[in-house]
Amino acid sequence: MSSDGARLEWVVLADIPDADESRYTVEFALEVPATLAGPEEDVWARTQIFTRLRSPSEEGAPELAVRDVDGLRRDALGIAHRLKLLRDDFARGLDSRADPTLLDDVIDRAGEIVAHARASVPRGAAREQLLGDVRHELELADEFLSVRLLDFCAAIEKLCDRDLLPADSPARVANTALLRRELDARRERGWMIPAADGRAELSRYLARAGRLKAHFQNVLYLDAEAAMTDSRLRNWTAVVAACLAAAFWLGFTLLPIGPDAKVKIGIGTFSVLFAVSYALKDRIKELVRLWLLGELVRRYGQRAVTLRVPERIDPRRPVVVETRETFNARFVAVPDALNEGLGRTQRALSLVFKMATRVHAAPGVAKHGMHRLKHVFRYDLSGICARLGDSQRSVPVLDGDDITLVAVQKEAWVPVGLTVRGADGEERELRRDLVLTRSGIARLE
Repeated sequence: MSSDGARLEWVVLADIPDADESRYTVEFALEVPATLAGPEEDVWARTQIFTRLRSPSEEGAPELAVRDVDGLRRDALGIAHRLKLLRDDFARGLDSRADPTLLDDVIDRAGEIVAHARASVPRGAAREQLLGDVRHELELADEFLSVRLLDFCAAIEKLCDRDLLPADSPARVANTALLRRELDARRERGWMIPAADGRAELSRYLARAGRLKAHFQNVLYLDAEAAMTDSRLRNWTAVVAACLAAAFWLGFTLLPIGPDAKVKIGIGTFSVLFAVSYALKDRIKELVRLWLLGELVRRYGQRAVTLRVPERIDPRRPVVVETRETFNARFVAVPDALNEGLGRTQRALSLVFKMATRVHAAPGVAKHGMHRLKHVFRYDLSGICARLGDSQRSVPVLDGDDITLVAVQKEAWVPVGLTVRGADGEERELRRDLVLTRSGIARLE
């Protein structure tokens, strides 16, 4: 779970089964104080959800094997994933106060991985014999790995700043040397060089980096077919509701009013009943339609998503993932945060997202080294943050013998939770407090 500006993001990784299928449910819950919630929170409009394959698992030497364009992209993503794992190793080393020489070794390994990948690429006459699109993809892969290596250096520098490592520490020295070597390599190849005094050049560099990332990650995306349940079933529920309403109205029109009827109804009474039934017909039709739709949504979810293997990987386009998603927003009573013994005396807007997932075996994907799925959920909290006041409160603190007033910006603490349940009942749960300010998400506690 992470935050970016006013957007909250969580990621769930799941294995693709080798045979048959697996089932699990993902539930995300967020409770916003009623004072910060609007009358109606349009949750789907603020939500971005997608599922893709995770980067290939790389084993053995990090190489760019020349097979086809998609194969090159998968290899490049696998090498980039190794850099990400090394970054995580460095962070864990800092947290555990590991030997500084071990941290230095992590940085050296990152440079060696990219150097080994570049050395595996054909050169000279062997390169010229490759197809034009493959040669071009090799160049793009080289540049993509360069961008990922610069991102690695930036992440290492942030971690060093976080732990206040001195400038002459082995980790900082190794990171600076790695960055300098990579910038020299970019200069030799004629690529853009990020510079502190070139804002326009930095902007172009970031735009180029974003296009490269999207280009290579495109090979991980599945073909999606999504539809809202109410739009798919609206016509059928309307027909059923209309039939029931028509039957109700027709029952009154067939009441016996003739002289030979065993139960006689006067003309005036019949006219009143006819008018009432006609007026109720449309209301009954709408109520029945909403009830039917509600039952179907509770059973099948508000949105159905089917993800298939792209045709370029498997011409049969088998189904890999089927999800049923529901996202409800409603006001509820919650216990008092300071004294739960008072009962449910506070009001909050409860946002609950549920995704029931069924994952099928995908041999056509597994043979390319991709064995896991990555579910990504993003929710925009800018509307809620905008309702926070921009005021600051002064807090008195002692500075020696003097009193100092420290200005503190107003914040709101919002509980969030993520739960994953397997078909066997196994449950994994993550709970955090989201700290919001008017400008966005401040931090996760």
